[in-house]
Amino acid sequence: MPRCEGRPEGPCPDNRNDNTVRGTQGDLMLCRSCDEYRFPYAYDTRSKSTRQPAITKVCAGKNDVQSGCIIPTRASEAGPSTVGRDGAESTAVSKGPSHVTVSTPTAANVISVPCACTNDVSVVCNELLMYVQFYRDRSTFDNIKKVALHFYAPTEISVAKKELIRIGGALVSSYEFTSDRRSSSQRPASEAEIDDILHLFDVMDTSGLLQKVKFAALSMDRLPNYGPEDTNMCSIVDRQTRTEAVVTDLRNKVDILCDMEKVSHSSVISDEGIDKLGQVIQQKLDSFSELVKKMSSAASSNHSSRGKQPESGSGLSLQPKIEPDRSLNIVLYGIKEVKEHNILRSNIDNVLSTLCGRSTGIADAIRLGGRYNPEKTRPVLVKLQSVWDRRIILANAHKLASIDEFKSVFVKPDQSLSERRQANLARLKIKAVKEGKSCRVTGGSLFVNDICVYSIDVGYVKRQVASTDVSPSTQ
Repeated sequence: MPRCEGRPEGPCPDNRNDNTVRGTQGDLMLCRSCDEYRFPYAYDTRSKSTRQPAITKVCAGKNDVQSGCIIPTRASEAGPSTVGRDGAESTAVSKGPSHVTVSTPTAANVISVPCACTNDVSVVCNELLMYVQFYRDRSTFDNIKKVALHFYAPTEISVAKKELIRIGGALVSSYEFTSDRRSSSQRPASEAEIDDILHLFDVMDTSGLLQKVKFAALSMDRLPNYGPEDTNMCSIVDRQTRTEAVVTDLRNKVDILCDMEKVSHSSVISDEGIDKLGQVIQQKLDSFSELVKKMSSAASSNHSSRGKQPESGSGLSLQPKIEPDRSLNIVLYGIKEVKEHNILRSNIDNVLSTLCGRSTGIADAIRLGGRYNPEKTRPVLVKLQSVWDRRIILANAHKLASIDEFKSVFVKPDQSLSERRQANLARLKIKAVKEGKSCRVTGGSLFVNDICVYSIDVGYVKRQVASTDVSPSTQ
């Protein structure tokens, strides 16, 4: 008989060593009392499900699978039930031409419902996987990761990763994302597991496996009530700006009421009533002013790590310098110079469809640089409609060199001025080293044969400056 492994702080208080000890979450051998002590949320879910009549989830017919619907059926209408190795009670129902297999949950919010219909589609009940699948094409990688680490517990993240590996099977077994993670001094294990989950989604989406899996949620309270982009600082500043506008308008109206000093003698309100009204309005005004000050101080602390803090005494206006969103942008080089915009869009569509293997949605496309000159080819800034399309295009950009039609076309991500200058400095340094020249980087400036040729602050140096001419502050 297996022996109970006990609780985190000590052995099993009952010293169980009989057939009541079973394998539970995390491959632990626990009795019922120790299992309930370690994983109380699993028993809370079971207790809630026993208060109502048991309802099985049924997928019947080809049309139901394609539409993603789940038909509820009373458990009393189902056939005999069996218990599998994982402890989940399953009921097989044969009704008409379709066969249905239903799994009732015994672990925390992880249920697989395979349907033996025309199209093999599995329904997996996991709140974290459902949230990630819904927002992975609607938000950035970092924002999804930030929300998942903040909202979900490490145990839930680990269970979601194991469930995703189980679904992928042999398809993902050779990837390093399936290995177990441990916490280190640099980052916790849950953060590494979130990265693995996102990478596994990319692998399964590329292979087409995600089309055969549907993720659902059992507990709505385990879903964040906000999207990943709601944590973006630009969204927060935008809401704060609208709030300040409303508060300013309200304050102006209150000031107008406070300035009304003359009251008609025929007014029913007495002087004492007007004084009381003025005191109430002043209290409301003070409370609004205090609220605005708190919001301004909170926004200033959030922007302190990204740039210069707003000056004190700026009043209610808060106008931080916001970096434009480049998560959907790419830059194309070598696109033929034409005046007609529809021809330009057609040329861009040909390049992007070649890289993606399908038509790609384009939000906008503009030429960068000066005016039209047929002898020069200006780069094109393209804004896409999907972050996933941008990833595919940048990953397949090297394939253009092998296509005769697009040999002169290059694709790069849209970067800020400082990022482009950093990349240029690194490229020039590698080129100088290959040519056997003496080069060094000092104070953000590149010196080749003791001559400054490039600087992060100004870019290419037009006047050749010897290293002896550079002041000690720049070195």
